[in-house]
Amino acid sequence: EPTAVPAFTVTFRAGEDILSETSVLMGEHPTLPTYESSEFVIVGWETAVGETVSPAQTAVTADSEYRAILRPALRSDVRFVYADKCGLFRPENQWSRADAARALYALMPETPEERLELPDVATDAVYPYDQSNSYEYLNHTYGCYATRL
Repeated sequence: EPTAVPAFTVTFRAGEDILSETSVLMGEHPTLPTYESSEFVIVGWETAVGETVSPAQTAVTADSEYRAILRPALRSDVRFVYADKCGLFRPENQWSRADAARALYALMPETPEERLELPDVATDAVYPYDQSNSYEYLNHTYGCYATRL
């Protein structure tokens, strides 16, 4: 008479919510649940003790619980790279810290309400105007020979 293969309960959670709870035969691999959220995306999984794992590649040998590692979902419906003052996109130019901040701000699902103070930037500092981004400088230096957005 064949020996019955034991089955174990595999639970997937996102925060306190149970995404799925299924029975999986010993030695088999669980199927990852779907997760629908406009605010967060799953970037990985961890065990109840915080060990990062890949459940779909882990054979089940006991009752298991996996917790989703969630990160904020970035918006995909917005423009986050802008043309310069000449109306051109110049991929060969370096990005400033302000360019990166503007892009990240545009991609955030919600705009923060509080003001962030950066420890390495004085709140009363005056920064010189960067002439290299002015229309006259760009037009004189480059003409307008580049890809327009």
